[in-house]
Amino acid sequence: MTYEPQVDVKPYTKKLLAEWKPPKHAFVLFEKREFDLDHNYNHTQRTGLFTLNVEHRPEQQDKLFYYTGPMKKFRVIGYGNFPKLNEGPERRRKQAKLYSDKDGTNPWDILEDRVKYFLKLDPDAEVKLQAAISENENLKSDKKALEDRLAEITKELEAKTNAKNENRKSGVNASPA
Repeated sequence: MTYEPQVDVKPYTKKLLAEWKPPKHAFVLFEKREFDLDHNYNHTQRTGLFTLNVEHRPEQQDKLFYYTGPMKKFRVIGYGNFPKLNEGPERRRKQAKLYSDKDGTNPWDILEDRVKYFLKLDPDAEVKLQAAISENENLKSDKKALEDRLAEITKELEAKTNAKNENRKSGVNASPA
């Protein structure tokens, strides 16, 4: 049985997921960056899998920021087995109740909401933002060039109009432009 990620992943990650078995404990699954170094010291980037165990540590929301941040650049691709107050085996319900606040807030529900947020993030957002900024700069320079050209044409048109008006006042028949 192959684990199906909850977002699109790279082809090499799909191959890894074919062999990966989900743990029985609560987990968050990441697609991570890995670098291979050959004998000529050339780097090759590929992907790998990383499983964060949150079975007895549901407050690890900060770890999501750490792993998906600018240094690690991992990507959340799935999660599972979070204890729920009202479903699953008795042992898991008791565990959820044990960790819950007095008001009945299950910390895994909070973590699940955060994980769902990270699942929606676009992994290429930074690249797309830089491309949009670059395109915006190009559009600004194009706009400036068009404004300059419009100013030139407007001056030429005004000059021709003034010349025609001068010729009419002096009675000289102006040649058609």
